[in-house]
Amino acid sequence: LGAVVYALFLGWDFIQTLGASWKSLGERTAEAGVVNSRLMLTVLNILHLIPEFIAAFALLWGCDLAKAMETDPFGESLILCAEETARRCRSAARWTVAISIVGNLLQMLTFGLTASYEIRVRLPLLTIVLCAALYLLCGYFRRAKDIHDDNATII
Repeated sequence: LGAVVYALFLGWDFIQTLGASWKSLGERTAEAGVVNSRLMLTVLNILHLIPEFIAAFALLWGCDLAKAMETDPFGESLILCAEETARRCRSAARWTVAISIVGNLLQMLTFGLTASYEIRVRLPLLTIVLCAALYLLCGYFRRAKDIHDDNATII
C-alpha cells in the first residue's frame, strides 16, 4: 500500500512540476521554440520520474522479501526470494544511474533548442540507497542461512 501511495504522490508531483514548467514558458504557443521546449520539458520530467518509480518497485520487492522471511526465516524459499530481489536491485541501481545520466546529458545537449533554460543535474540518491540497502540485506540472508545450517549440523 505504501508503494502505491508513493506512486500516486509521484504522479501528482509530475503533473504539478510539468504544469509549472509549461506555465513558465508563457502564453506563446505558436512559436516553434515553445513547442520544442514543452516537448523537451515533458521528456525530461518523465526521465527524472522513472527512478522514483523504480524506488516504488524496490519497496514492493522489500515487501515480498519480508513476507518470505515471515513464512520461513531460514528456508529455501527465503533464499530464492533474496537472490531474485538482489538481482532486481542490481539491475534497478544500474538503470537508475543510466537513466539519470541520459536525462542530464539530454538536458545539456538540448540547451540551445528550447525557449527557456533551466538546468537541474539530478542523481536519485533515494533509489540508489534503497536498492543498495536491499541488496546488502539479501546478502545477509544468504550468510545467515549458511550459519544456521552449520549450527544445525553441529547440534
